[in-house]
Amino acid sequence: MSNEIAGVTTVRSAPKPAEPANAETEDALVRAARLLLYVGLAFSSLMTLRITGFTLGDIALVCSALLLLISGPRRGGASRPILLATWIASGLVLAGGLLATLRADSLAGNTLTILRILFVMAVLPWQFRRLAGTEATYVRATWSWLAGAALCTLATLGQYKSILIPGASITQAGRYTGFTQHVSDVGGIGAATGACLLAWALNAKTGGLRLVALGGLASAGVGILLSGSVSAMLSIVVASVYLVLRGNASVGRLLLAVGVGAAVFGLAGKVQNSTNNALNPIERIRQVLGATDTERASLNTSATRLRYDQIGLDGFIHHPIIGRGLDESSTAVDIYTRDGPHNLFIGALYAGGILLFLGITIVVGQALVRAVRISRYDRLGTQAGSAFIAAFTFAMTAPSSFNRYFWIPLALVVSRPRSASDSHRSEK
Repeated sequence: MSNEIAGVTTVRSAPKPAEPANAETEDALVRAARLLLYVGLAFSSLMTLRITGFTLGDIALVCSALLLLISGPRRGGASRPILLATWIASGLVLAGGLLATLRADSLAGNTLTILRILFVMAVLPWQFRRLAGTEATYVRATWSWLAGAALCTLATLGQYKSILIPGASITQAGRYTGFTQHVSDVGGIGAATGACLLAWALNAKTGGLRLVALGGLASAGVGILLSGSVSAMLSIVVASVYLVLRGNASVGRLLLAVGVGAAVFGLAGKVQNSTNNALNPIERIRQVLGATDTERASLNTSATRLRYDQIGLDGFIHHPIIGRGLDESSTAVDIYTRDGPHNLFIGALYAGGILLFLGITIVVGQALVRAVRISRYDRLGTQAGSAFIAAFTFAMTAPSSFNRYFWIPLALVVSRPRSASDSHRSEK
């Protein structure tokens, strides 16, 4: 509606829609959920810090999701809906998990594992989209995860200096567990975060940020070497190849990263020389490949893992639909070590049958496609892609059905927010 006064036309604007009565409450809930997301990501690598069996990181992430759920429709930041493929994958995982209860040793354990997989596979990426939907919040979330991981990997040096770390141990083979309960977990955390920090160091905009990234990379390297995880070493190599093939690794900066790696190698070597029964990285690689004739040849893990994977495949062939069960007892293929298949996909086939396998494959396949298609000019995307490539490589040699150091990089890849700075992709 318009009025003409002294030759001037004014237009009466339509009244603004009233804000919902609980707008302030919703905003407060979203802010609290975002803070808990940061806390949960930071504590996700500190796996020995637990309350009634649940890690502090998991508790914070679940509380964040609950606050976000009750906060109502989208408020406090950008968001994107859960992808249709994720809904389909979640349905397949749920169906496969429920069928697996028919043979599972523990109904409660099987149910808890189903919930864990659904949370990290579907809920965690949704949290990232809602709570880290801008470049600033995405960076904060990433650095929260990296900071907690750095503390976890540096804790291996703390063990060497006899600093008491809750739940930590040094194995009979002289391998350090940091803030985890298993050396492989330290390796997985170091591989994923190390690859992310390597990409950050190679593509940093400022020298200060590059130094911070190199410091974090050194911390991850210490954790990898002192954990003695050959799978983690391989994962870092694969992530480096990913960066080189994309053109994200200039010769000068790559040499700088290699220099940091050499310094870390020297430091870790001194620690290992002072640790009973510890093997240096070269000796560990030879041992894993069965190329040693020492009394520790029995610690050859490559042949053992292949045997576990073969047992898992045989079990799937006999029970392709129902699976064996998702609880810890059911997934074990060795009655003495209680270990399961050391491969993400074979583990899914054995534990939950073809339906669980298809559900996980859909989500993981989407993330792989996104990691490959990320623009070389997208710095944040490249860092997330590097972390996921390393985590995926590690998951091919380790049980990773709900490990946070596998699913957090996946969430970072699939929830990468779009920004104007990433739209420039032209090459001259």
